[in-house]
Amino acid sequence: DRHVLLLVAWADLTYQEVADALSIPIGTVRSRLNRARRKVRASLSGAHPSLIADIAPEAISHG
Repeated sequence: DRHVLLLVAWADLTYQEVADALSIPIGTVRSRLNRARRKVRASLSGAHPSLIADIAPEAISHG
C-alpha cells in the first residue's frame, strides 16, 4: 500500500505506470491506493487541518 501511495503522490506516476513498476494489475493499484488513503485519513483524523493540507494532499483526495 505504501509503495503505491508514494509512487502516485510523490513520484506523480499514473496508475498504469505504478502497475508496470510494481508488476501488478492496475486494479490492484487502485485497491491498494484506496486502502492507503483510508489509513492516512484515519491517522490524520485528529490532526490540525493545516498539517493535513501540507502532507501530500493529492495522496488523500486525488482520484
